[in-house]
Amino acid sequence: MKTTYALLTVILVTLLIVPIVGTMENSEREKGVYERPSDHHPVMQPDSETRHEVLKRCDPVLQLHVNSGVPSQRASRSLLSHLSYVPVERDQGSCGNCWVWAGTGVLEVALDVNEGVLDRLSIQYFNSKYNGGTGPNWAGCGGWLPDFAEFYANEGFAIPWSNTNAFYADGHQTSGEGTSVPWQTISTIPNYTITQCTVESIGTHGVEQSVAINNIKNVIDQGRPVWFGYFLATGASWNQFFDFWNYQSENVTWNPDFSCGDVWNSGGGGHAVLCVGYNDLDPNNAYWIMVNSWGTAYGGRPNGIFRIDMNMNYDCYFFDPYPQPYYSLYWQTLNVTYDIKQANCGISLESQEDTGSTSNQGTIAFNGTSYSLPSNVSQKPGNYSVTYLANDGYEFDHWQTLGNATVSNATSSMTYVTVSEDGALKAVYKKTARNASTLSDFNLLFAQNDVRVIYPSDSTSKPLGCHWASTSDWTASAFLTTKLSHNTEGTDIMNSFVNQTSGKPIGDQGIGVVSFGGPHVNVLIYYYELTKTAPIIHCDTPGSHGPGEPWSLWYYANGTSITATAAGIDEHNDFFLIEVFKDSDGRNVLLAYGISGRGTYAAGKYFHYAMYPSIASYDVSWIIVKWDDTNGDGFVNAPGDGDTYTVIASGS
Repeated sequence: MKTTYALLTVILVTLLIVPIVGTMENSEREKGVYERPSDHHPVMQPDSETRHEVLKRCDPVLQLHVNSGVPSQRASRSLLSHLSYVPVERDQGSCGNCWVWAGTGVLEVALDVNEGVLDRLSIQYFNSKYNGGTGPNWAGCGGWLPDFAEFYANEGFAIPWSNTNAFYADGHQTSGEGTSVPWQTISTIPNYTITQCTVESIGTHGVEQSVAINNIKNVIDQGRPVWFGYFLATGASWNQFFDFWNYQSENVTWNPDFSCGDVWNSGGGGHAVLCVGYNDLDPNNAYWIMVNSWGTAYGGRPNGIFRIDMNMNYDCYFFDPYPQPYYSLYWQTLNVTYDIKQANCGISLESQEDTGSTSNQGTIAFNGTSYSLPSNVSQKPGNYSVTYLANDGYEFDHWQTLGNATVSNATSSMTYVTVSEDGALKAVYKKTARNASTLSDFNLLFAQNDVRVIYPSDSTSKPLGCHWASTSDWTASAFLTTKLSHNTEGTDIMNSFVNQTSGKPIGDQGIGVVSFGGPHVNVLIYYYELTKTAPIIHCDTPGSHGPGEPWSLWYYANGTSITATAAGIDEHNDFFLIEVFKDSDGRNVLLAYGISGRGTYAAGKYFHYAMYPSIASYDVSWIIVKWDDTNGDGFVNAPGDGDTYTVIASGS
C-alpha cells in the first residue's frame, strides 16, 4: 500500500489547476447586470497523460472496505459543530487547493472530537511549505489526500490559523504563481503535535449501493469526516454544478448521476470537498452534507455547504476517451492521532471605561461563546478568537492584558488572544460621538460641495484583489451624480483618485466622495469596510463579524449582526445599502451598492425616485432596502412602477 500511495503522490501532485469559467450568453454580459460567481471557481484539470495515469491507479488504492457488513439505521448525523470556520473566509479563491481545504477539515474535526480542542487550522502553512510553495508541484497545482497525509506525517504538527502569518492569503494566486507567503515567515508556535496521519479509503465501487452508503455512514458515525473527490468530464457538467452552487439554497440536493457516461473534453476537471454528515430519515430525500471551499455564493449559502443525494450511482463513470471508462467518485478519510498534554488556563474577562467612570459593560465573545462581564473561562493553552461588543452609546477603544495572556492586535475589537498560563483580558471602551453626517445632509455635503465621484473599474487587474465591475455599477451612479454641481470623476485604479496600495481615497478634508458598487468590485468601498471606517460592513469583507454572530448580509462595524438582512438573493430580489459618514481624514463619504449588480442599480433608482424628493426627512446615516421584482419582468423598475422596495433596517 505504501508503494502505491507514493506512486499516486508523484502523479497527482502534477495536476494543473485552472478556473473553469461558466458559459454566459454575450447578451447577458452586454447587459452588465452581474458577474457570474462561477468565474471564480477553480477545479483540477490534469493533462491527458497525467489524468490517465492517475485514474488507472485510483481504484487499487481506493478499494479498502470499512466494516461494510454493519447494518445501517436511518438517522441524521452532523460533525459540522466540530469544524471551526468562518464560511465567507472558507474560500480558496483562484487557488487550486481544494484538496488542502478538505484535508485540513478532516484534521480539524479530529482535533475537536478526539482532543476536545475546537480550533481553525492553517491552510496557508501547507500552501507555503508543501514542495516549497512554488513550481509545478506546489499546493495550488493540485493533489490528492495521500499527498496531504504524507506531508503531515513528516511534518509532525499542525498550526492554528491565528498564528502569525498563518491566515489564508493565497486566494488570488494561480497554479503558475506559487504561494504569496514564504513558509519561513509563518509562526509555528503554538502547534498541535501529530503522531500519526495515514489515509483510509472507503469502498464504494463494485458493491451494492446500500453497502457503499453503509461504509461511508460508518466512518461518519465514528466521528470522522470524509474527504470526497469527484470528477465531472465536461464543461457543460461543471456549468450545471456551478449553477447549482451559485443559485440554489443549502436545502436543495444535487445528484451527479446526470454526468455518468460523459466523454471527457477540455472542460473536464475534478474537485474535493468535506463530507461532515448525512440525513436519511426521509428515504425519499436522503443526502450527504458537504462543506465546500468556495465561500458563501454571495450570501446564498450562509454556511458554505451543499447536499449530495445519498441515493446516487456510486459507480458513476466517464469515458476518457470512449470506450475507456473511469470511476467519477472517490471517498477517503484520515487516521490521525494527536499528542496534546496540556492543563487548562484560567482567563479573567472584564471591561472598563477609559475614564474609569464605569466598568464591566458590554460583552466579550471568547472562542465563539458570549460572556457577560466580569467572567472567568477555562481553556487549554492556545490561540482563541475574542470580540468585544460595547453597549449602546459606547465603542471599543483597546485591549489590556495581564499575566500570561497576549493579544495579536490591541486596537481591534475582533482579535486573537494567546494564553499559555493563567491571565486576564480587559476591554477598554469609551463613549461614542454621534455621526454628524446623515442622508438628510445630502445637499449640503454633496450637491453643493466639491465632490470626487470614484467609479469601480472594469479592469481585471485591481488593487486589494478586487474584481472587475459590471455596467450596472456605473449606470446606477447616474441617478445621483446628476444632482451634483461641482464634481470630478475617476476610477478606483487611478493613482490620482485612490491609493493603489491601501485603497484609501485621495482628496482634501471637507470634500465629498461618492462611489457605487460593493466591496467585491470597488477598491474604495473595500478599504472603508476593511478598516471599519464605514458604519456598515458587508459579510464578505474579512473580519466583518464577531465570533458566534449569526450570519447576515451586513454587520455593524463592531461586528454585530444586522439580523434582518439574513436572507439570500436571486435574479428577482436583492438588497442594497446607502450610507453616509465622515472618514478619518474629514471627507464626507456616500456609498451605495447591492449584493449583485441588480441591487446596485436598484439603489440608484430608489435614491432618485423615493429618497431625493424628500431627502430632508432622512435623518439617518444609513439605510438597507430590499428590492423585489414584483411584476416578474426581470428588470429593475422604479418604485411604484411594478417593483416593490421595502426598508429593512436603518440607523445612525
